[in-house]
Amino acid sequence: MIGGASGNMLFGAFVDAGADFDAIVKLLETIPVDGWSIVRRRTQRRGVEATYIDVVIPGEDDHHEHPDAHRHPPGTRTFADVVRIFEESQLSRAQVAMARSIAERLALAEARETGMTLERLHFHPVGQIDAILDIAATCIAIELLGVERVFCSAFPIEREDFGGQRVTATGAAILSTLVEEPGVRPGLRVERSGYGAGRSDFPVPNVIRVEIGQL
Repeated sequence: MIGGASGNMLFGAFVDAGADFDAIVKLLETIPVDGWSIVRRRTQRRGVEATYIDVVIPGEDDHHEHPDAHRHPPGTRTFADVVRIFEESQLSRAQVAMARSIAERLALAEARETGMTLERLHFHPVGQIDAILDIAATCIAIELLGVERVFCSAFPIEREDFGGQRVTATGAAILSTLVEEPGVRPGLRVERSGYGAGRSDFPVPNVIRVEIGQL
């Protein structure tokens, strides 16, 4: 990790490292949510070449209203709803299990924040379509690339005024779920690598680096 971590940054980094973008999108299209599209382009963050991917959903975040908004308004999904969405897709059993674990970690964090139980929680971040798709895309990419174990750098808490969020809740949930020992990086014979770009441009490169290889 260099400048941060988010769901779309991880999606972009895995695609940049060789995950089949079209195969990922084909599986994402089986997830029973609609009204979304995907932007993919090459970009630079402070001189670092990276792949930028963004799931665009009018009516969520800073986007405009979209026809599906009356069906899934932000903040109304429960954890059970999200699990059902994954299970009704054509994701593999391993991908669904991984996605469920990540979504549960994200939901539990919000439940603690709001003082509610997981069953009663109607949460915002994981209920968004973009979070659901970013989580699914990461799980699909990991399986497509044959990744068996995930490692990452530590998550030190630093006070820096960059005018934006460097690590999102979705990014933290993905990494904290998949990584067994944060901050531990074993020797690796790197076979491929990739960079995923975030939306903002910070004083440090707002990218995350993925390296794939043999231990």
